[in-house]
Amino acid sequence: MKKGLGLLAVLLVVLFVVGCTTTTPYFYSDNSAKDYTILGEVTYTATYNVGLFGLYGGGGFQNLLDAAKESYPDVDYVVDVTIDKVVEKSGNFSKQSFKMRGKAIKYK
Repeated sequence: MKKGLGLLAVLLVVLFVVGCTTTTPYFYSDNSAKDYTILGEVTYTATYNVGLFGLYGGGGFQNLLDAAKESYPDVDYVVDVTIDKVVEKSGNFSKQSFKMRGKAIKYK
């Protein structure tokens, strides 16, 4: 009986300490109707910490465009954007990230 309770306690501790990660598609955009040259792929990860009063930190599309400008100074826009939502949980704490990727383009 004591071994069973001890094993259960260990399993509960492992579940709360190890946590889990979930990734789900969150957003997708395509701009195939325009005439442009693809400069390359660009990525940006916005991380939010979940606290008592909401989400803290992060970023958005402008951050993805800024990341594209760092790699490709002639970039006009980022198209074919995909955003994956990643949630990491550990006990009562969680962290959300949005992994953004797209194609940096230059209009002709």
